[in-house]
Amino acid sequence: MRRNRLLVYSVTVALGFLWTGASYISHMYRLHTFFPSGQVDIIALRWNYLAQAVGLILYAFLLGRFPAIVSRRVFFVLVMLLDASFMTLALLSGHPLLSLWAGLVMNLLHGTVAAAYLTLLGAFLPLAQRGRAFGYAYAAGSLSTYLLSLVAGGRMIRSSYAVAVYLAFVGANSLVVCFGEDLPDEETKGTDCKGSVRNKVVLLFPTLVLMAVLSSVGSQYQFQVVADQKVSLELSRAFYAIGLTAAGIATDKNRKLGAILCYVSLVFPFAQVVLRTQPPLIAFAWGLSYLLLGFYSVFRAITFVDISGQSPRLLPLAALGLAAGRVGEALGTLLPETVLGHQLYVTLLVLALFVPLTLLFFFFLQAMYGQEPSLPGDPEAIFHHFETEYALTRREGEVLRHILAGRANGEIAAALFVSESTVKFHVKNILRKTGCSNRIEIVALVRGSGASG
Repeated sequence: MRRNRLLVYSVTVALGFLWTGASYISHMYRLHTFFPSGQVDIIALRWNYLAQAVGLILYAFLLGRFPAIVSRRVFFVLVMLLDASFMTLALLSGHPLLSLWAGLVMNLLHGTVAAAYLTLLGAFLPLAQRGRAFGYAYAAGSLSTYLLSLVAGGRMIRSSYAVAVYLAFVGANSLVVCFGEDLPDEETKGTDCKGSVRNKVVLLFPTLVLMAVLSSVGSQYQFQVVADQKVSLELSRAFYAIGLTAAGIATDKNRKLGAILCYVSLVFPFAQVVLRTQPPLIAFAWGLSYLLLGFYSVFRAITFVDISGQSPRLLPLAALGLAAGRVGEALGTLLPETVLGHQLYVTLLVLALFVPLTLLFFFFLQAMYGQEPSLPGDPEAIFHHFETEYALTRREGEVLRHILAGRANGEIAAALFVSESTVKFHVKNILRKTGCSNRIEIVALVRGSGASG
């Protein structure tokens, strides 16, 4: 199963993002038959995003409180089936309020589905694969949504027939989940968020909220800019897929690089303000913004997924990155039209957001990635850096020291006064986090870390 994990969980995320994202768009088209465009925008960008944030946080709470239930694959499948039922009601109902409220519940469950597959990435994929798994999966889902929008002359995604297609994807998604594994529920109850982990969460969550507000301001301003231009909204999905793919590769290559590229990508709101008076460049800016958005999307999800992967007790934290993004995007819709419609006001607002964001971001960067070995040639410093890089717990570090000394599981158990099954559990976690298949690879990886240091 270990060798197939990347494929299984990437496909799980891709299918989940595909049918939840496409049904979100279809529901907006459905609401347009009942409500004015302005109201639909508020529903889509504020209330639906808040509903998704509630779903993400609800899953985190339930996983921390009832791990024996929520950690099972059957729970994930049941959530998808419940989501599918409300999705069907929201997309087929002829009653405006029923479609609206069913859509809100649908989006809440969309958030829960997203939380479940993000938690799988943290639980089962090693650090060096999570960025690509998420980036490739979201890119595949984004491109598939675009291709689906081309079917039947662009009418498929707006028609009732789309429901049957989405239900088929839900079935496929459920089947792939069954090929996966149950989440580890050992020590999950009572999420441990103390010390350095708590400090990272406290810094990261508001950082992501501010990033999302800034991105939302740029997007809304951008929509106003392109309103009278011939820019394909559907084609933006292709640019988004390219950005997601590049971001996944960059993030797995170097987490700090991925974070910095995410920060740099948020310059696009400035570009929108400047290019408003340059219509020939608007289409270029539109595509570029979606390329850059991929770096933000990967960063906000993977950073919390990495934190959650440090221990089974931290798995409920996996969904908080996307939740922070949804909260920030919803907050961005509270800005009055008078601000968004005035170039000077938007410029001042973007600057005002960038100042605290920059401070928070670099404090977080130091807390998350700033610990470097003080003496590159010191084996103890190198080992500590290795533990930090792969998010090993204190006990996993102790087990790893014994592995490097060539001791068997029974010897390690006797030395640490624990059972041999406990040692096997920690060895399994070390293999998962480092992406190694056996002890030989672990030893080679640690020695390679020392050589590179």
